[in-house]
Amino acid sequence: MLGLMNKIKSVDNEPEYISKEDIKEIIEEIPDGFTKMVNITIDIPDDVFIFLALEAHKKDVTLNNYINTILRKYVESQGGL
Repeated sequence: MLGLMNKIKSVDNEPEYISKEDIKEIIEEIPDGFTKMVNITIDIPDDVFIFLALEAHKKDVTLNNYINTILRKYVESQGGL
């Protein structure tokens, strides 16, 4: 697992982009009982960010939780990882 985890480390604080297959492999290696989540970096245009922040506020959830929910639903709609 350490070999794969090294793939997702940032170099000079710049994120590296990894493949869907790498993410699947990392998630499969996480022991049962641990949360199977990975950190990702996404670029969100300012207008979309403001829209998402306002929607999260209306739903009384954090922006992070709101975006996580959107991403999780999207991945599930695409057949999962």
